[in-house]
This record gives sequence, C-alpha cells and structure tokens, in this order.
Amino acid sequence: MNLNLKFLLIVQDESELVPIMLSRVLDEFRENIVGVMIISPFKHLPHPLRTIRHAFNLLGPVEFVRTAVKQIFSSKSVKSICLKNNCNITSYIYPNSPKFREIIRNYEVDILISLACPIILCRETIEAPNLCSINVHGSYLPDFRGVSTVFWAMLKGADRTGTTVHKMTTKIDSGDYFYRESIPITQESTLFGLYKNVADKGGELLVRTLHDACNDKMKTYPIPHGGQYVSFPQWTDGLEFRRKGLKYR
Repeated sequence: MNLNLKFLLIVQDESELVPIMLSRVLDEFRENIVGVMIISPFKHLPHPLRTIRHAFNLLGPVEFVRTAVKQIFSSKSVKSICLKNNCNITSYIYPNSPKFREIIRNYEVDILISLACPIILCRETIEAPNLCSINVHGSYLPDFRGVSTVFWAMLKGADRTGTTVHKMTTKIDSGDYFYRESIPITQESTLFGLYKNVADKGGELLVRTLHDACNDKMKTYPIPHGGQYVSFPQWTDGLEFRRKGLKYR
C-alpha cells in the first residue's frame, strides 16, 4: 500500500462538468494532489475564436448565450473549488514543454490526470510521471473517441453513452482502460443531463482508479477494437440536432 502517491491534475476551465469530477477527487485525495493546472480555452489555446465557433455550432444561438451566461456568473468555477480546498494552483505552462515536464519531475508526480484537457499531450509528457498518465473520457470506449461525444451519441441515435478511465497514449482515447461504465440514452435524455451523469460517473471511476493505485491494485484491460472518432460539430450538425427535437436541457 502506498498512500503517499502524488497526483498532478490538468483541467479545463469550465463551470458545469469539470467541477463535478474535480470535487469528487478532492474529497478523497486532497493530500495527494501536489498541483492543479487550469487551462482556459480562451486564454491559453492559440485560436480562441475557433473554440467559440465550435460551441456555437454545437449549441445554436439560444443555448450558446444561455451557457455563456452560466459560465460567466457561475460561483462553482474550477478555481473557486481549488481555493476552497487550499489546492496549489500551478501557473499555466504549455503542457508539452520541457518546463512542464520539469515540474512533473520536481514534484515527483506519480500520476498525471487529465480532466477535459483541451490539449493533446505528447509522448514525453505522457511518460514523464513515475507511474502513468490517466484520462477521463466521456464515452463508453471504443464508442465515440474524440470530442463532443455525448452530442454525437444523441445525434446518431445511440442507446448509450458512458465514461472510461484509461491510460493515456499518443493515440487518442486508445490506451488500456481501468474502468468503464455505460449510461443509457432514453427519449427523455438531454445533452447537459447526460453530460452531468457522465461527469459524475467519471469522478466516481477516477476515485476508484486512484484508490487502486494507492493499494497497488491497478489493473488495465485492452479497449475492444472498433468504434469511431468524432470531431467538433459543424453548424449543420447542430441544426440537425435541433430539427430532430433533441434537447439540450
């Protein structure tokens, strides 16, 4: 048993879903977390207008404005949760840089954890921690590798979404998994309702994985072959979502 493992988190600055997972981890492993690096899609990514366009395409004008207002005025931001728990918020450093890997070495990080990290990590960063790097992915892999996974599952008429906690590799959403669970999609399901279920289950499975790590019981399983990669929705995809009568909230 090793209760002194050190975790470093890379999280996206978002106020609805990431805080659900982050709170679950902090409740269980506050003393193990040596730092949280918050990545803002608007401050730290090279093309912030592209991020806005992707969200607008997915949500449409009405839900886009509603979601933006909630994001701006939310009292439950990633930063506020970190401050409440007296977490060390590390200054933003490009995660694929030698300087970031130096931080991993200096903190003697055992596990690097990605919560909706909007940057694809390189091999050197993935392999920098002592044990491994872990990602929480919002689908039941191999279904819907990539982004906007719940949106695509609803649009394509899938009967399930889910959450997978897996090892990170250079091939996106393809590393062996620790845990995965499916979540049914019904006629009553909404996009944000499913995303919240996915986030809650993701926090639960991540906590379970970290408990296994502390007890030297980590076990992985290969992700089955198949599935598909999905990318950011186009404007026409969002239109089709609404024309089908699918609901955001």
